[in-house]
Amino acid sequence: MIGIYGALATFTWGQPVTSKVSGASHGVPVTAHIDDNTTSPFEGQKGMEHEFNSTDSTGLRSDALYAYEGFMNSLTTRTTMFALRDWGCGATQTSIMNLESVGVGDLLYKLQHGYAGVSTRGKRALSLVNETTPASDGPTAKGYEFDKDNWLNYTSKLNTPC
Repeated sequence: MIGIYGALATFTWGQPVTSKVSGASHGVPVTAHIDDNTTSPFEGQKGMEHEFNSTDSTGLRSDALYAYEGFMNSLTTRTTMFALRDWGCGATQTSIMNLESVGVGDLLYKLQHGYAGVSTRGKRALSLVNETTPASDGPTAKGYEFDKDNWLNYTSKLNTPC
């Protein structure tokens, strides 16, 4: 089981953190960025969520809501593996814990400061996602406070080396 989760985690959290991602969307140059123009405290470290620097058929896709939805899934899976005592101990687990610690920290920072991203939801214009925006379908509407609390007070505390 850890092999499957390890492959997924490496794909999900495998990019170096950056606070700005530039590219083209529908042939138009665009830069997704932290909305208040600050820099992630994790800048340059490996662990950024895949959906912050991805592409689709129209070009750049960089979206904090997509990233949050990926986090929701991996957090639930990892927490369940711990609860069922199926996590184990080894190099794969240590690598996953390192990637996720950086990646989730970066994600939470970007949601706290707001992220002006590019996605089909925003019809390719920069669209803001933060902890509470969009109101009807954003992180808060999808359980952000529960997930954040789970990560900060439970799952991340299990990041002890074997």
